[in-house]
Parts: sequence; C-alpha cells; structure tokens
Amino acid sequence: MWRRCAWLAVVVALPVLALSDTGRFWFITDIHYDPSYLRPHQPGRVCDSLGPGMDPPANPGPWGDHDCDPPWRTINSSVYAMKAIDPNPDFILRGGDDVPHVDRASLNYTARTVVTLLSNITQLLEEVFPGVPVYSSLGNHDYWIKNQLPDTPNDVYNDVATLWLSGAGQDAMDTFRRGGYYSAPLRAGLRVIGLNTNLLYGRNLVTEGQDDPAGQFAWLEQQLEQARGNMEKVYIIGHVPPGTHERIYTKRDFRPNHNKRYIAIVRKYADVISGQMFAHEHFDTFRMIYDEQGAPISTVFLSPAITPWMRRNNPAFRQYLYERTTGELQDYLQYYANLTKANDLQLTDLDWQLEYQATVDYGIPDVTPVSMETLRNSLNEVPSGAFEKYYKHNSVGVDYGLCVEDCRAAQLCSTYRVDYDEYDVCWQARVGGVRGHRADGVLNVLALAVMGVVRHLV
Repeated sequence: MWRRCAWLAVVVALPVLALSDTGRFWFITDIHYDPSYLRPHQPGRVCDSLGPGMDPPANPGPWGDHDCDPPWRTINSSVYAMKAIDPNPDFILRGGDDVPHVDRASLNYTARTVVTLLSNITQLLEEVFPGVPVYSSLGNHDYWIKNQLPDTPNDVYNDVATLWLSGAGQDAMDTFRRGGYYSAPLRAGLRVIGLNTNLLYGRNLVTEGQDDPAGQFAWLEQQLEQARGNMEKVYIIGHVPPGTHERIYTKRDFRPNHNKRYIAIVRKYADVISGQMFAHEHFDTFRMIYDEQGAPISTVFLSPAITPWMRRNNPAFRQYLYERTTGELQDYLQYYANLTKANDLQLTDLDWQLEYQATVDYGIPDVTPVSMETLRNSLNEVPSGAFEKYYKHNSVGVDYGLCVEDCRAAQLCSTYRVDYDEYDVCWQARVGGVRGHRADGVLNVLALAVMGVVRHLV
C-alpha cells in the first residue's frame, strides 16, 4: 500500500553542518489520513472528513482538497519526501492526529478503526526509515469517540503502547497504558517526554473537573526532576498546546487551571527542557514562556499539518537541527507542497519545497529562547517585514489577506502571553476593552468565514 511513487519532485535543501555534534530530526504532525477521499461512505460528500453542512468541493483533485483530509498518496508522498531530503535523521517525533476529522455520529469508525489507522502511519514510517526511532503523542482524534480520551487504562492505550513503545522499555509502556503518556531515551543525555495533553483539553468531558487527570502533572515533575539529577535534557512533545489560538482569540484548549500549572512546571524545569514541540492548530507559530523576572526561558513550537483541512494550510512537515550534547535547538527548516498547483497541473507527485529556514528568513542566529524573543520583538515593529513573513508562514502560503487590528493583536499576544490572564491584558491594551471582547469581533468573523464554525476546529 505504501510503495514508493515513480518519481519524487523535491528540493533537497539540507544545510551544511559546521559542527560534527549537530544532529537532525523530523517533526511531522496532524496527518489526518482519510481513506474515504473520492470514495466516501455517504454519496456526494467527496470525503467523510467534510464538515457537517459544508458543500462538497467542486473540483476535488487527486492529491486532496482544502476542504478534506488527505488521501494515502499525499501521506505517502510526504514521508518519501522526508526520506529524499534526509534519509538518516537521528530520530522522528510526531505530534499526533493520524485519524481524520469525522463526525462522532459516524457509523464507520470505532476504536478498532482508530488503531488500524495509527498502525498504517506507523508502518509506513518504519518501512521508509528502517532503524530510525519514532516517538509520537496522541492527538484528540486518535481515540474514539474523538476528544474523550480517558484517564484510565483502555484497549486503545494498550494497543497503541504495543504499537509505538515496544522498544522503549516497560516503564514507558506502563505509563502509556495507564494514561497515554511516557518517557523514553533518544540518545545519551537526551530523552523525549510524550504528553497526553488531551487529558487537559476543555472539550474532554471525561476529565472535566480533575486537577491532575491520570496523575500526569505529578509524573511530569517527577520525570523532569529525575532528568535534572541524571544531567539529562528533555524534549516535550504533545498535541493540544498551552496558550491562546493566534487566529481565534476566544479559542483556548487547556483548561485555565491546567494552563497555569503547565506554565509553572516549565518555569521550574526550564534548565532541563531543551524543546517543546506541539501541534493541533495546523498553523505555524510559536509561544514564549518567561521566568518570574520576564526573561525568555522556553519556546513552545507549533508545527503546521500534513492535512490541508478547512483551508487552513498547505501540507507541511518540519526538520529541526539540534546540538547533540545539550539538546539545544539550533534551527528548523519548514517544507511544504502547494496543493492547488499539484492538482491543477495534474502532477505525478507532490512538488515538495523548502518554504523557509528559520535562521535565514528571520535573521536570527538560532532558535533558542533568547533568539526567538528577538524575533518576537521584531514582529511588533510597524511596519514589520518580519511580521509579514511570519503571517505568510503561519498558514504555509495559503492567502488569508491582510492581518491588521484585531488579527494582528491576536497573533502578537498569542506569541508571548501563554497565561490566559496575561493574554487578556495584552489583548485589551492592543484593541480596547469592549471592542476587543466582542463575540462577533473582526477576527472571529474572518476566521469563521474562512475555516467554518468553531465546533469543527478540533
């Protein structure tokens, strides 16, 4: 099923590495494989992932459509493009959501369907990158019923633990079976902590009202304390991110108490945490976390998706460069394929291109928190060439028009006010109290018009 395409159009833009201790890894997320594309279960829909009440695409192309989740050929192309660019990464990290956006009333999906789809993606990565460690986090769609991931053992957690973590040790498998989270070594002095942030998701009714679902926060602090004692550095990966959505200023995914606790943990262990990689939004952005004195101490990177669903983005995946001895992130390269062009030209494979390299496009020496704070400050300038680049990259080249007033305020506040109370102060200062909190504000009207009603943005 995942045979390599006849040819692969891809720009190989691997940078020359000046230091022998510089490593590379891939981050790929929000694949949302839709097996029904162009052969849906419901006649006339084009794809099962088409949102309820939405009109089917008029001209669905062979590589997918911006109203649907992608077919297998698009996913296959993306993984082989990664292979063509860098066949020997140190490891691969994933942000979750392999399963398509389907309504919970669908009769075609069960817990078994979810595990099968997760297995399809896992097997593809293992076959294309034999011997390369792959570590993943669960997305809010990687369970049935979506969003309702439990804080107790269940068949999905058990099956996925076996699928993903059989080589990571018994402790990793045990915690995953208990709550969908784990810790595993990446190399000497560096480990990954895969969080199940869906337990903290406001749409998860199963864990509503709990201070620490499945004991994940207590476990996370224990893991970070242990890493500090062992002189290890840590990458944290997760799906649902902390903070406020940069395009919809009323959309916050963590519950408020969980958001505050996560920030407090990052502040306490910033010396241990070398990187945070999250997903879920499908957009390309970042969020800064500061210490009590206001110094930048950690960056939450949100990577764009493979799926182009709801016209948010073009398909994309990311490569990180890091310092092997410290785990410090040095740079990232963002790759993408123009979906509309591929369909219009009837290409025999997607034309994967380097969209941008962070240090080059933004003129920063690296992507450490200090440098990302320099970038964040440059976004505030008026006019700001950096902000224009950032906003274009945010949607991976999908044209959302100009970003002014409410739109600009939401983008800027989101990047450096992860705490919700601090975000509200930032928002009101930029757009003005009552106007800033209108339910029908300019940003919401534009966002909902482009992406559909809020209930589909999950």
